[in-house]
Amino acid sequence: PFWILGLTALGWILRRLGLPRLWLPSGRAVLFMAATLAVGPGLLVNEGLKDNSHRPRPVQTLEFGGKWEFRPWYRFDGHCARNCSFVSGEAASAFWTVAPAMLTPPPIRPLAIATALTFGVATSALRIAFGGHYLSDVLLAGLFTLLIVLALYRFLMRPPTKESDLRQKH
Repeated sequence: PFWILGLTALGWILRRLGLPRLWLPSGRAVLFMAATLAVGPGLLVNEGLKDNSHRPRPVQTLEFGGKWEFRPWYRFDGHCARNCSFVSGEAASAFWTVAPAMLTPPPIRPLAIATALTFGVATSALRIAFGGHYLSDVLLAGLFTLLIVLALYRFLMRPPTKESDLRQKH
């Protein structure tokens, strides 16, 4: 995600320098991508939930050979102190790729979004397979991230409305 955001910011700088372009991102697009990455995978997932959920990872629980008792996703009273299982940071970052996919040109946007969702699902499946997360960890990481991306897209990327346009609709 940081590479994608960095390349997008570089594209915006090139646009500001007046270089010829087929498509280079606007400042609003860079803001959208930075805000969704910061709020979703950054603040909510890694700062908010992972360090406060106290849910041990599967490999840390008794059922999978670890030393701690299993905790469901909604109980924040496990033994994990830091970088816990709930929710998955990797899944959140992978599903965040829907944000840049939503900024692609309309003819390729559905394919870009489908590819980003596939990447999110594949990353989530690997996290489960390696014992790093439960299904609920990756599902909720994806859901939270996608909701943030969709909400901020609606808020930041909506085309500006003119007062005259509003009057014509009423």
